[in-house]
Amino acid sequence: MRVEAEPATLLDVLDRVRVGWAALAETFDGLDEQQLTAPGPEGWSVKDHLVHLSAWERALTTILNGQPQRLAFDLDPDRYDRIDSVDQLNAIIYQRYLERPLDEVLAESAQVHADMVGALERLTDADLDRSVADFGGDLDDDRPIRQKIEGDSYEHYAEHIGWLLAVRSFVLD
Repeated sequence: MRVEAEPATLLDVLDRVRVGWAALAETFDGLDEQQLTAPGPEGWSVKDHLVHLSAWERALTTILNGQPQRLAFDLDPDRYDRIDSVDQLNAIIYQRYLERPLDEVLAESAQVHADMVGALERLTDADLDRSVADFGGDLDDDRPIRQKIEGDSYEHYAEHIGWLLAVRSFVLD
């Protein structure tokens, strides 16, 4: 197994986002509406995965725009503070968008991704080492923004590709 070095520059980050997004899109290319909305073996459809990925890309964009992450999830501070885990937050996202039509999800996914890439393009190489807190996001998050970028974009896509391939195989059988 090859472990890639952390991206050294913003151009490296943008390249990983571009390559990861293309690989993700390839996993569901050619599926029709029924196949994109049919639950896979773990219960989530391709549509559900896209909603999830968009929510986290929106969270990253929100932080890069100097706002608290909770705004991306449209949660008031009290409710956001009561969330105990990422899994609990993901369940809220899943339930909130479960009935959203596929065409809206696809359009929003493309727009959210474009917005995130635009926010990334405004960064500098030096910005990659600034903390999440420095951007005005979660003030107690001292991780370098590069880690947030990785976790909410190209590494997140890679994580979901395996699940999407399983969904694809399941709905095509």
